[in-house]
Amino acid sequence: MAVVLPEDHRLAALEAVPLAELAGETVYAGAGNPRTPEWTGLARQLFEGRGIEIAPPAPLAVGEEEFQRIMARTRNPVLAVVGFPALPSMVSRPLVDPVPLSPVSLVWRKGLTHPAFDALRRAAARLAAEEGWLDKPAGGWVPAEDDVRMASRECHDSVRGPHGTSACATFNA
Repeated sequence: MAVVLPEDHRLAALEAVPLAELAGETVYAGAGNPRTPEWTGLARQLFEGRGIEIAPPAPLAVGEEEFQRIMARTRNPVLAVVGFPALPSMVSRPLVDPVPLSPVSLVWRKGLTHPAFDALRRAAARLAAEEGWLDKPAGGWVPAEDDVRMASRECHDSVRGPHGTSACATFNA
């Protein structure tokens, strides 16, 4: 995960932003956006007890120019993914100490079968094993409930989620 900052923000000169440096800041994390409640919830857990506030809902920025106008007005750091598109007059910096990770899941209906879907599930399981997708990197942070799930190696067809779903998860920085 990363933060997008105005290029003249006090943290913009850092190559990576230690999470503790955001103490006292108000960070936009999608609050009020009906398409991102999981992102806001993840931010709430990450910021809990660290002195970081979540910015109140803001108008949904449609397009680069509108995003820049909102950023210029609020000057709040924005919680983003590593690799967030570059924007004029802003910088994106990865978060560190700890490195927040967002679990990514593949979810399917119980009993769903199709040769292509079965191949996708097998490929995901193979890559997870080969590349250590379920191994939390040193210094990584995930919400406690996700940490428990990932530690149990729940990446196979026997994983049962709510409403008859199955799931396979991995980490995304």
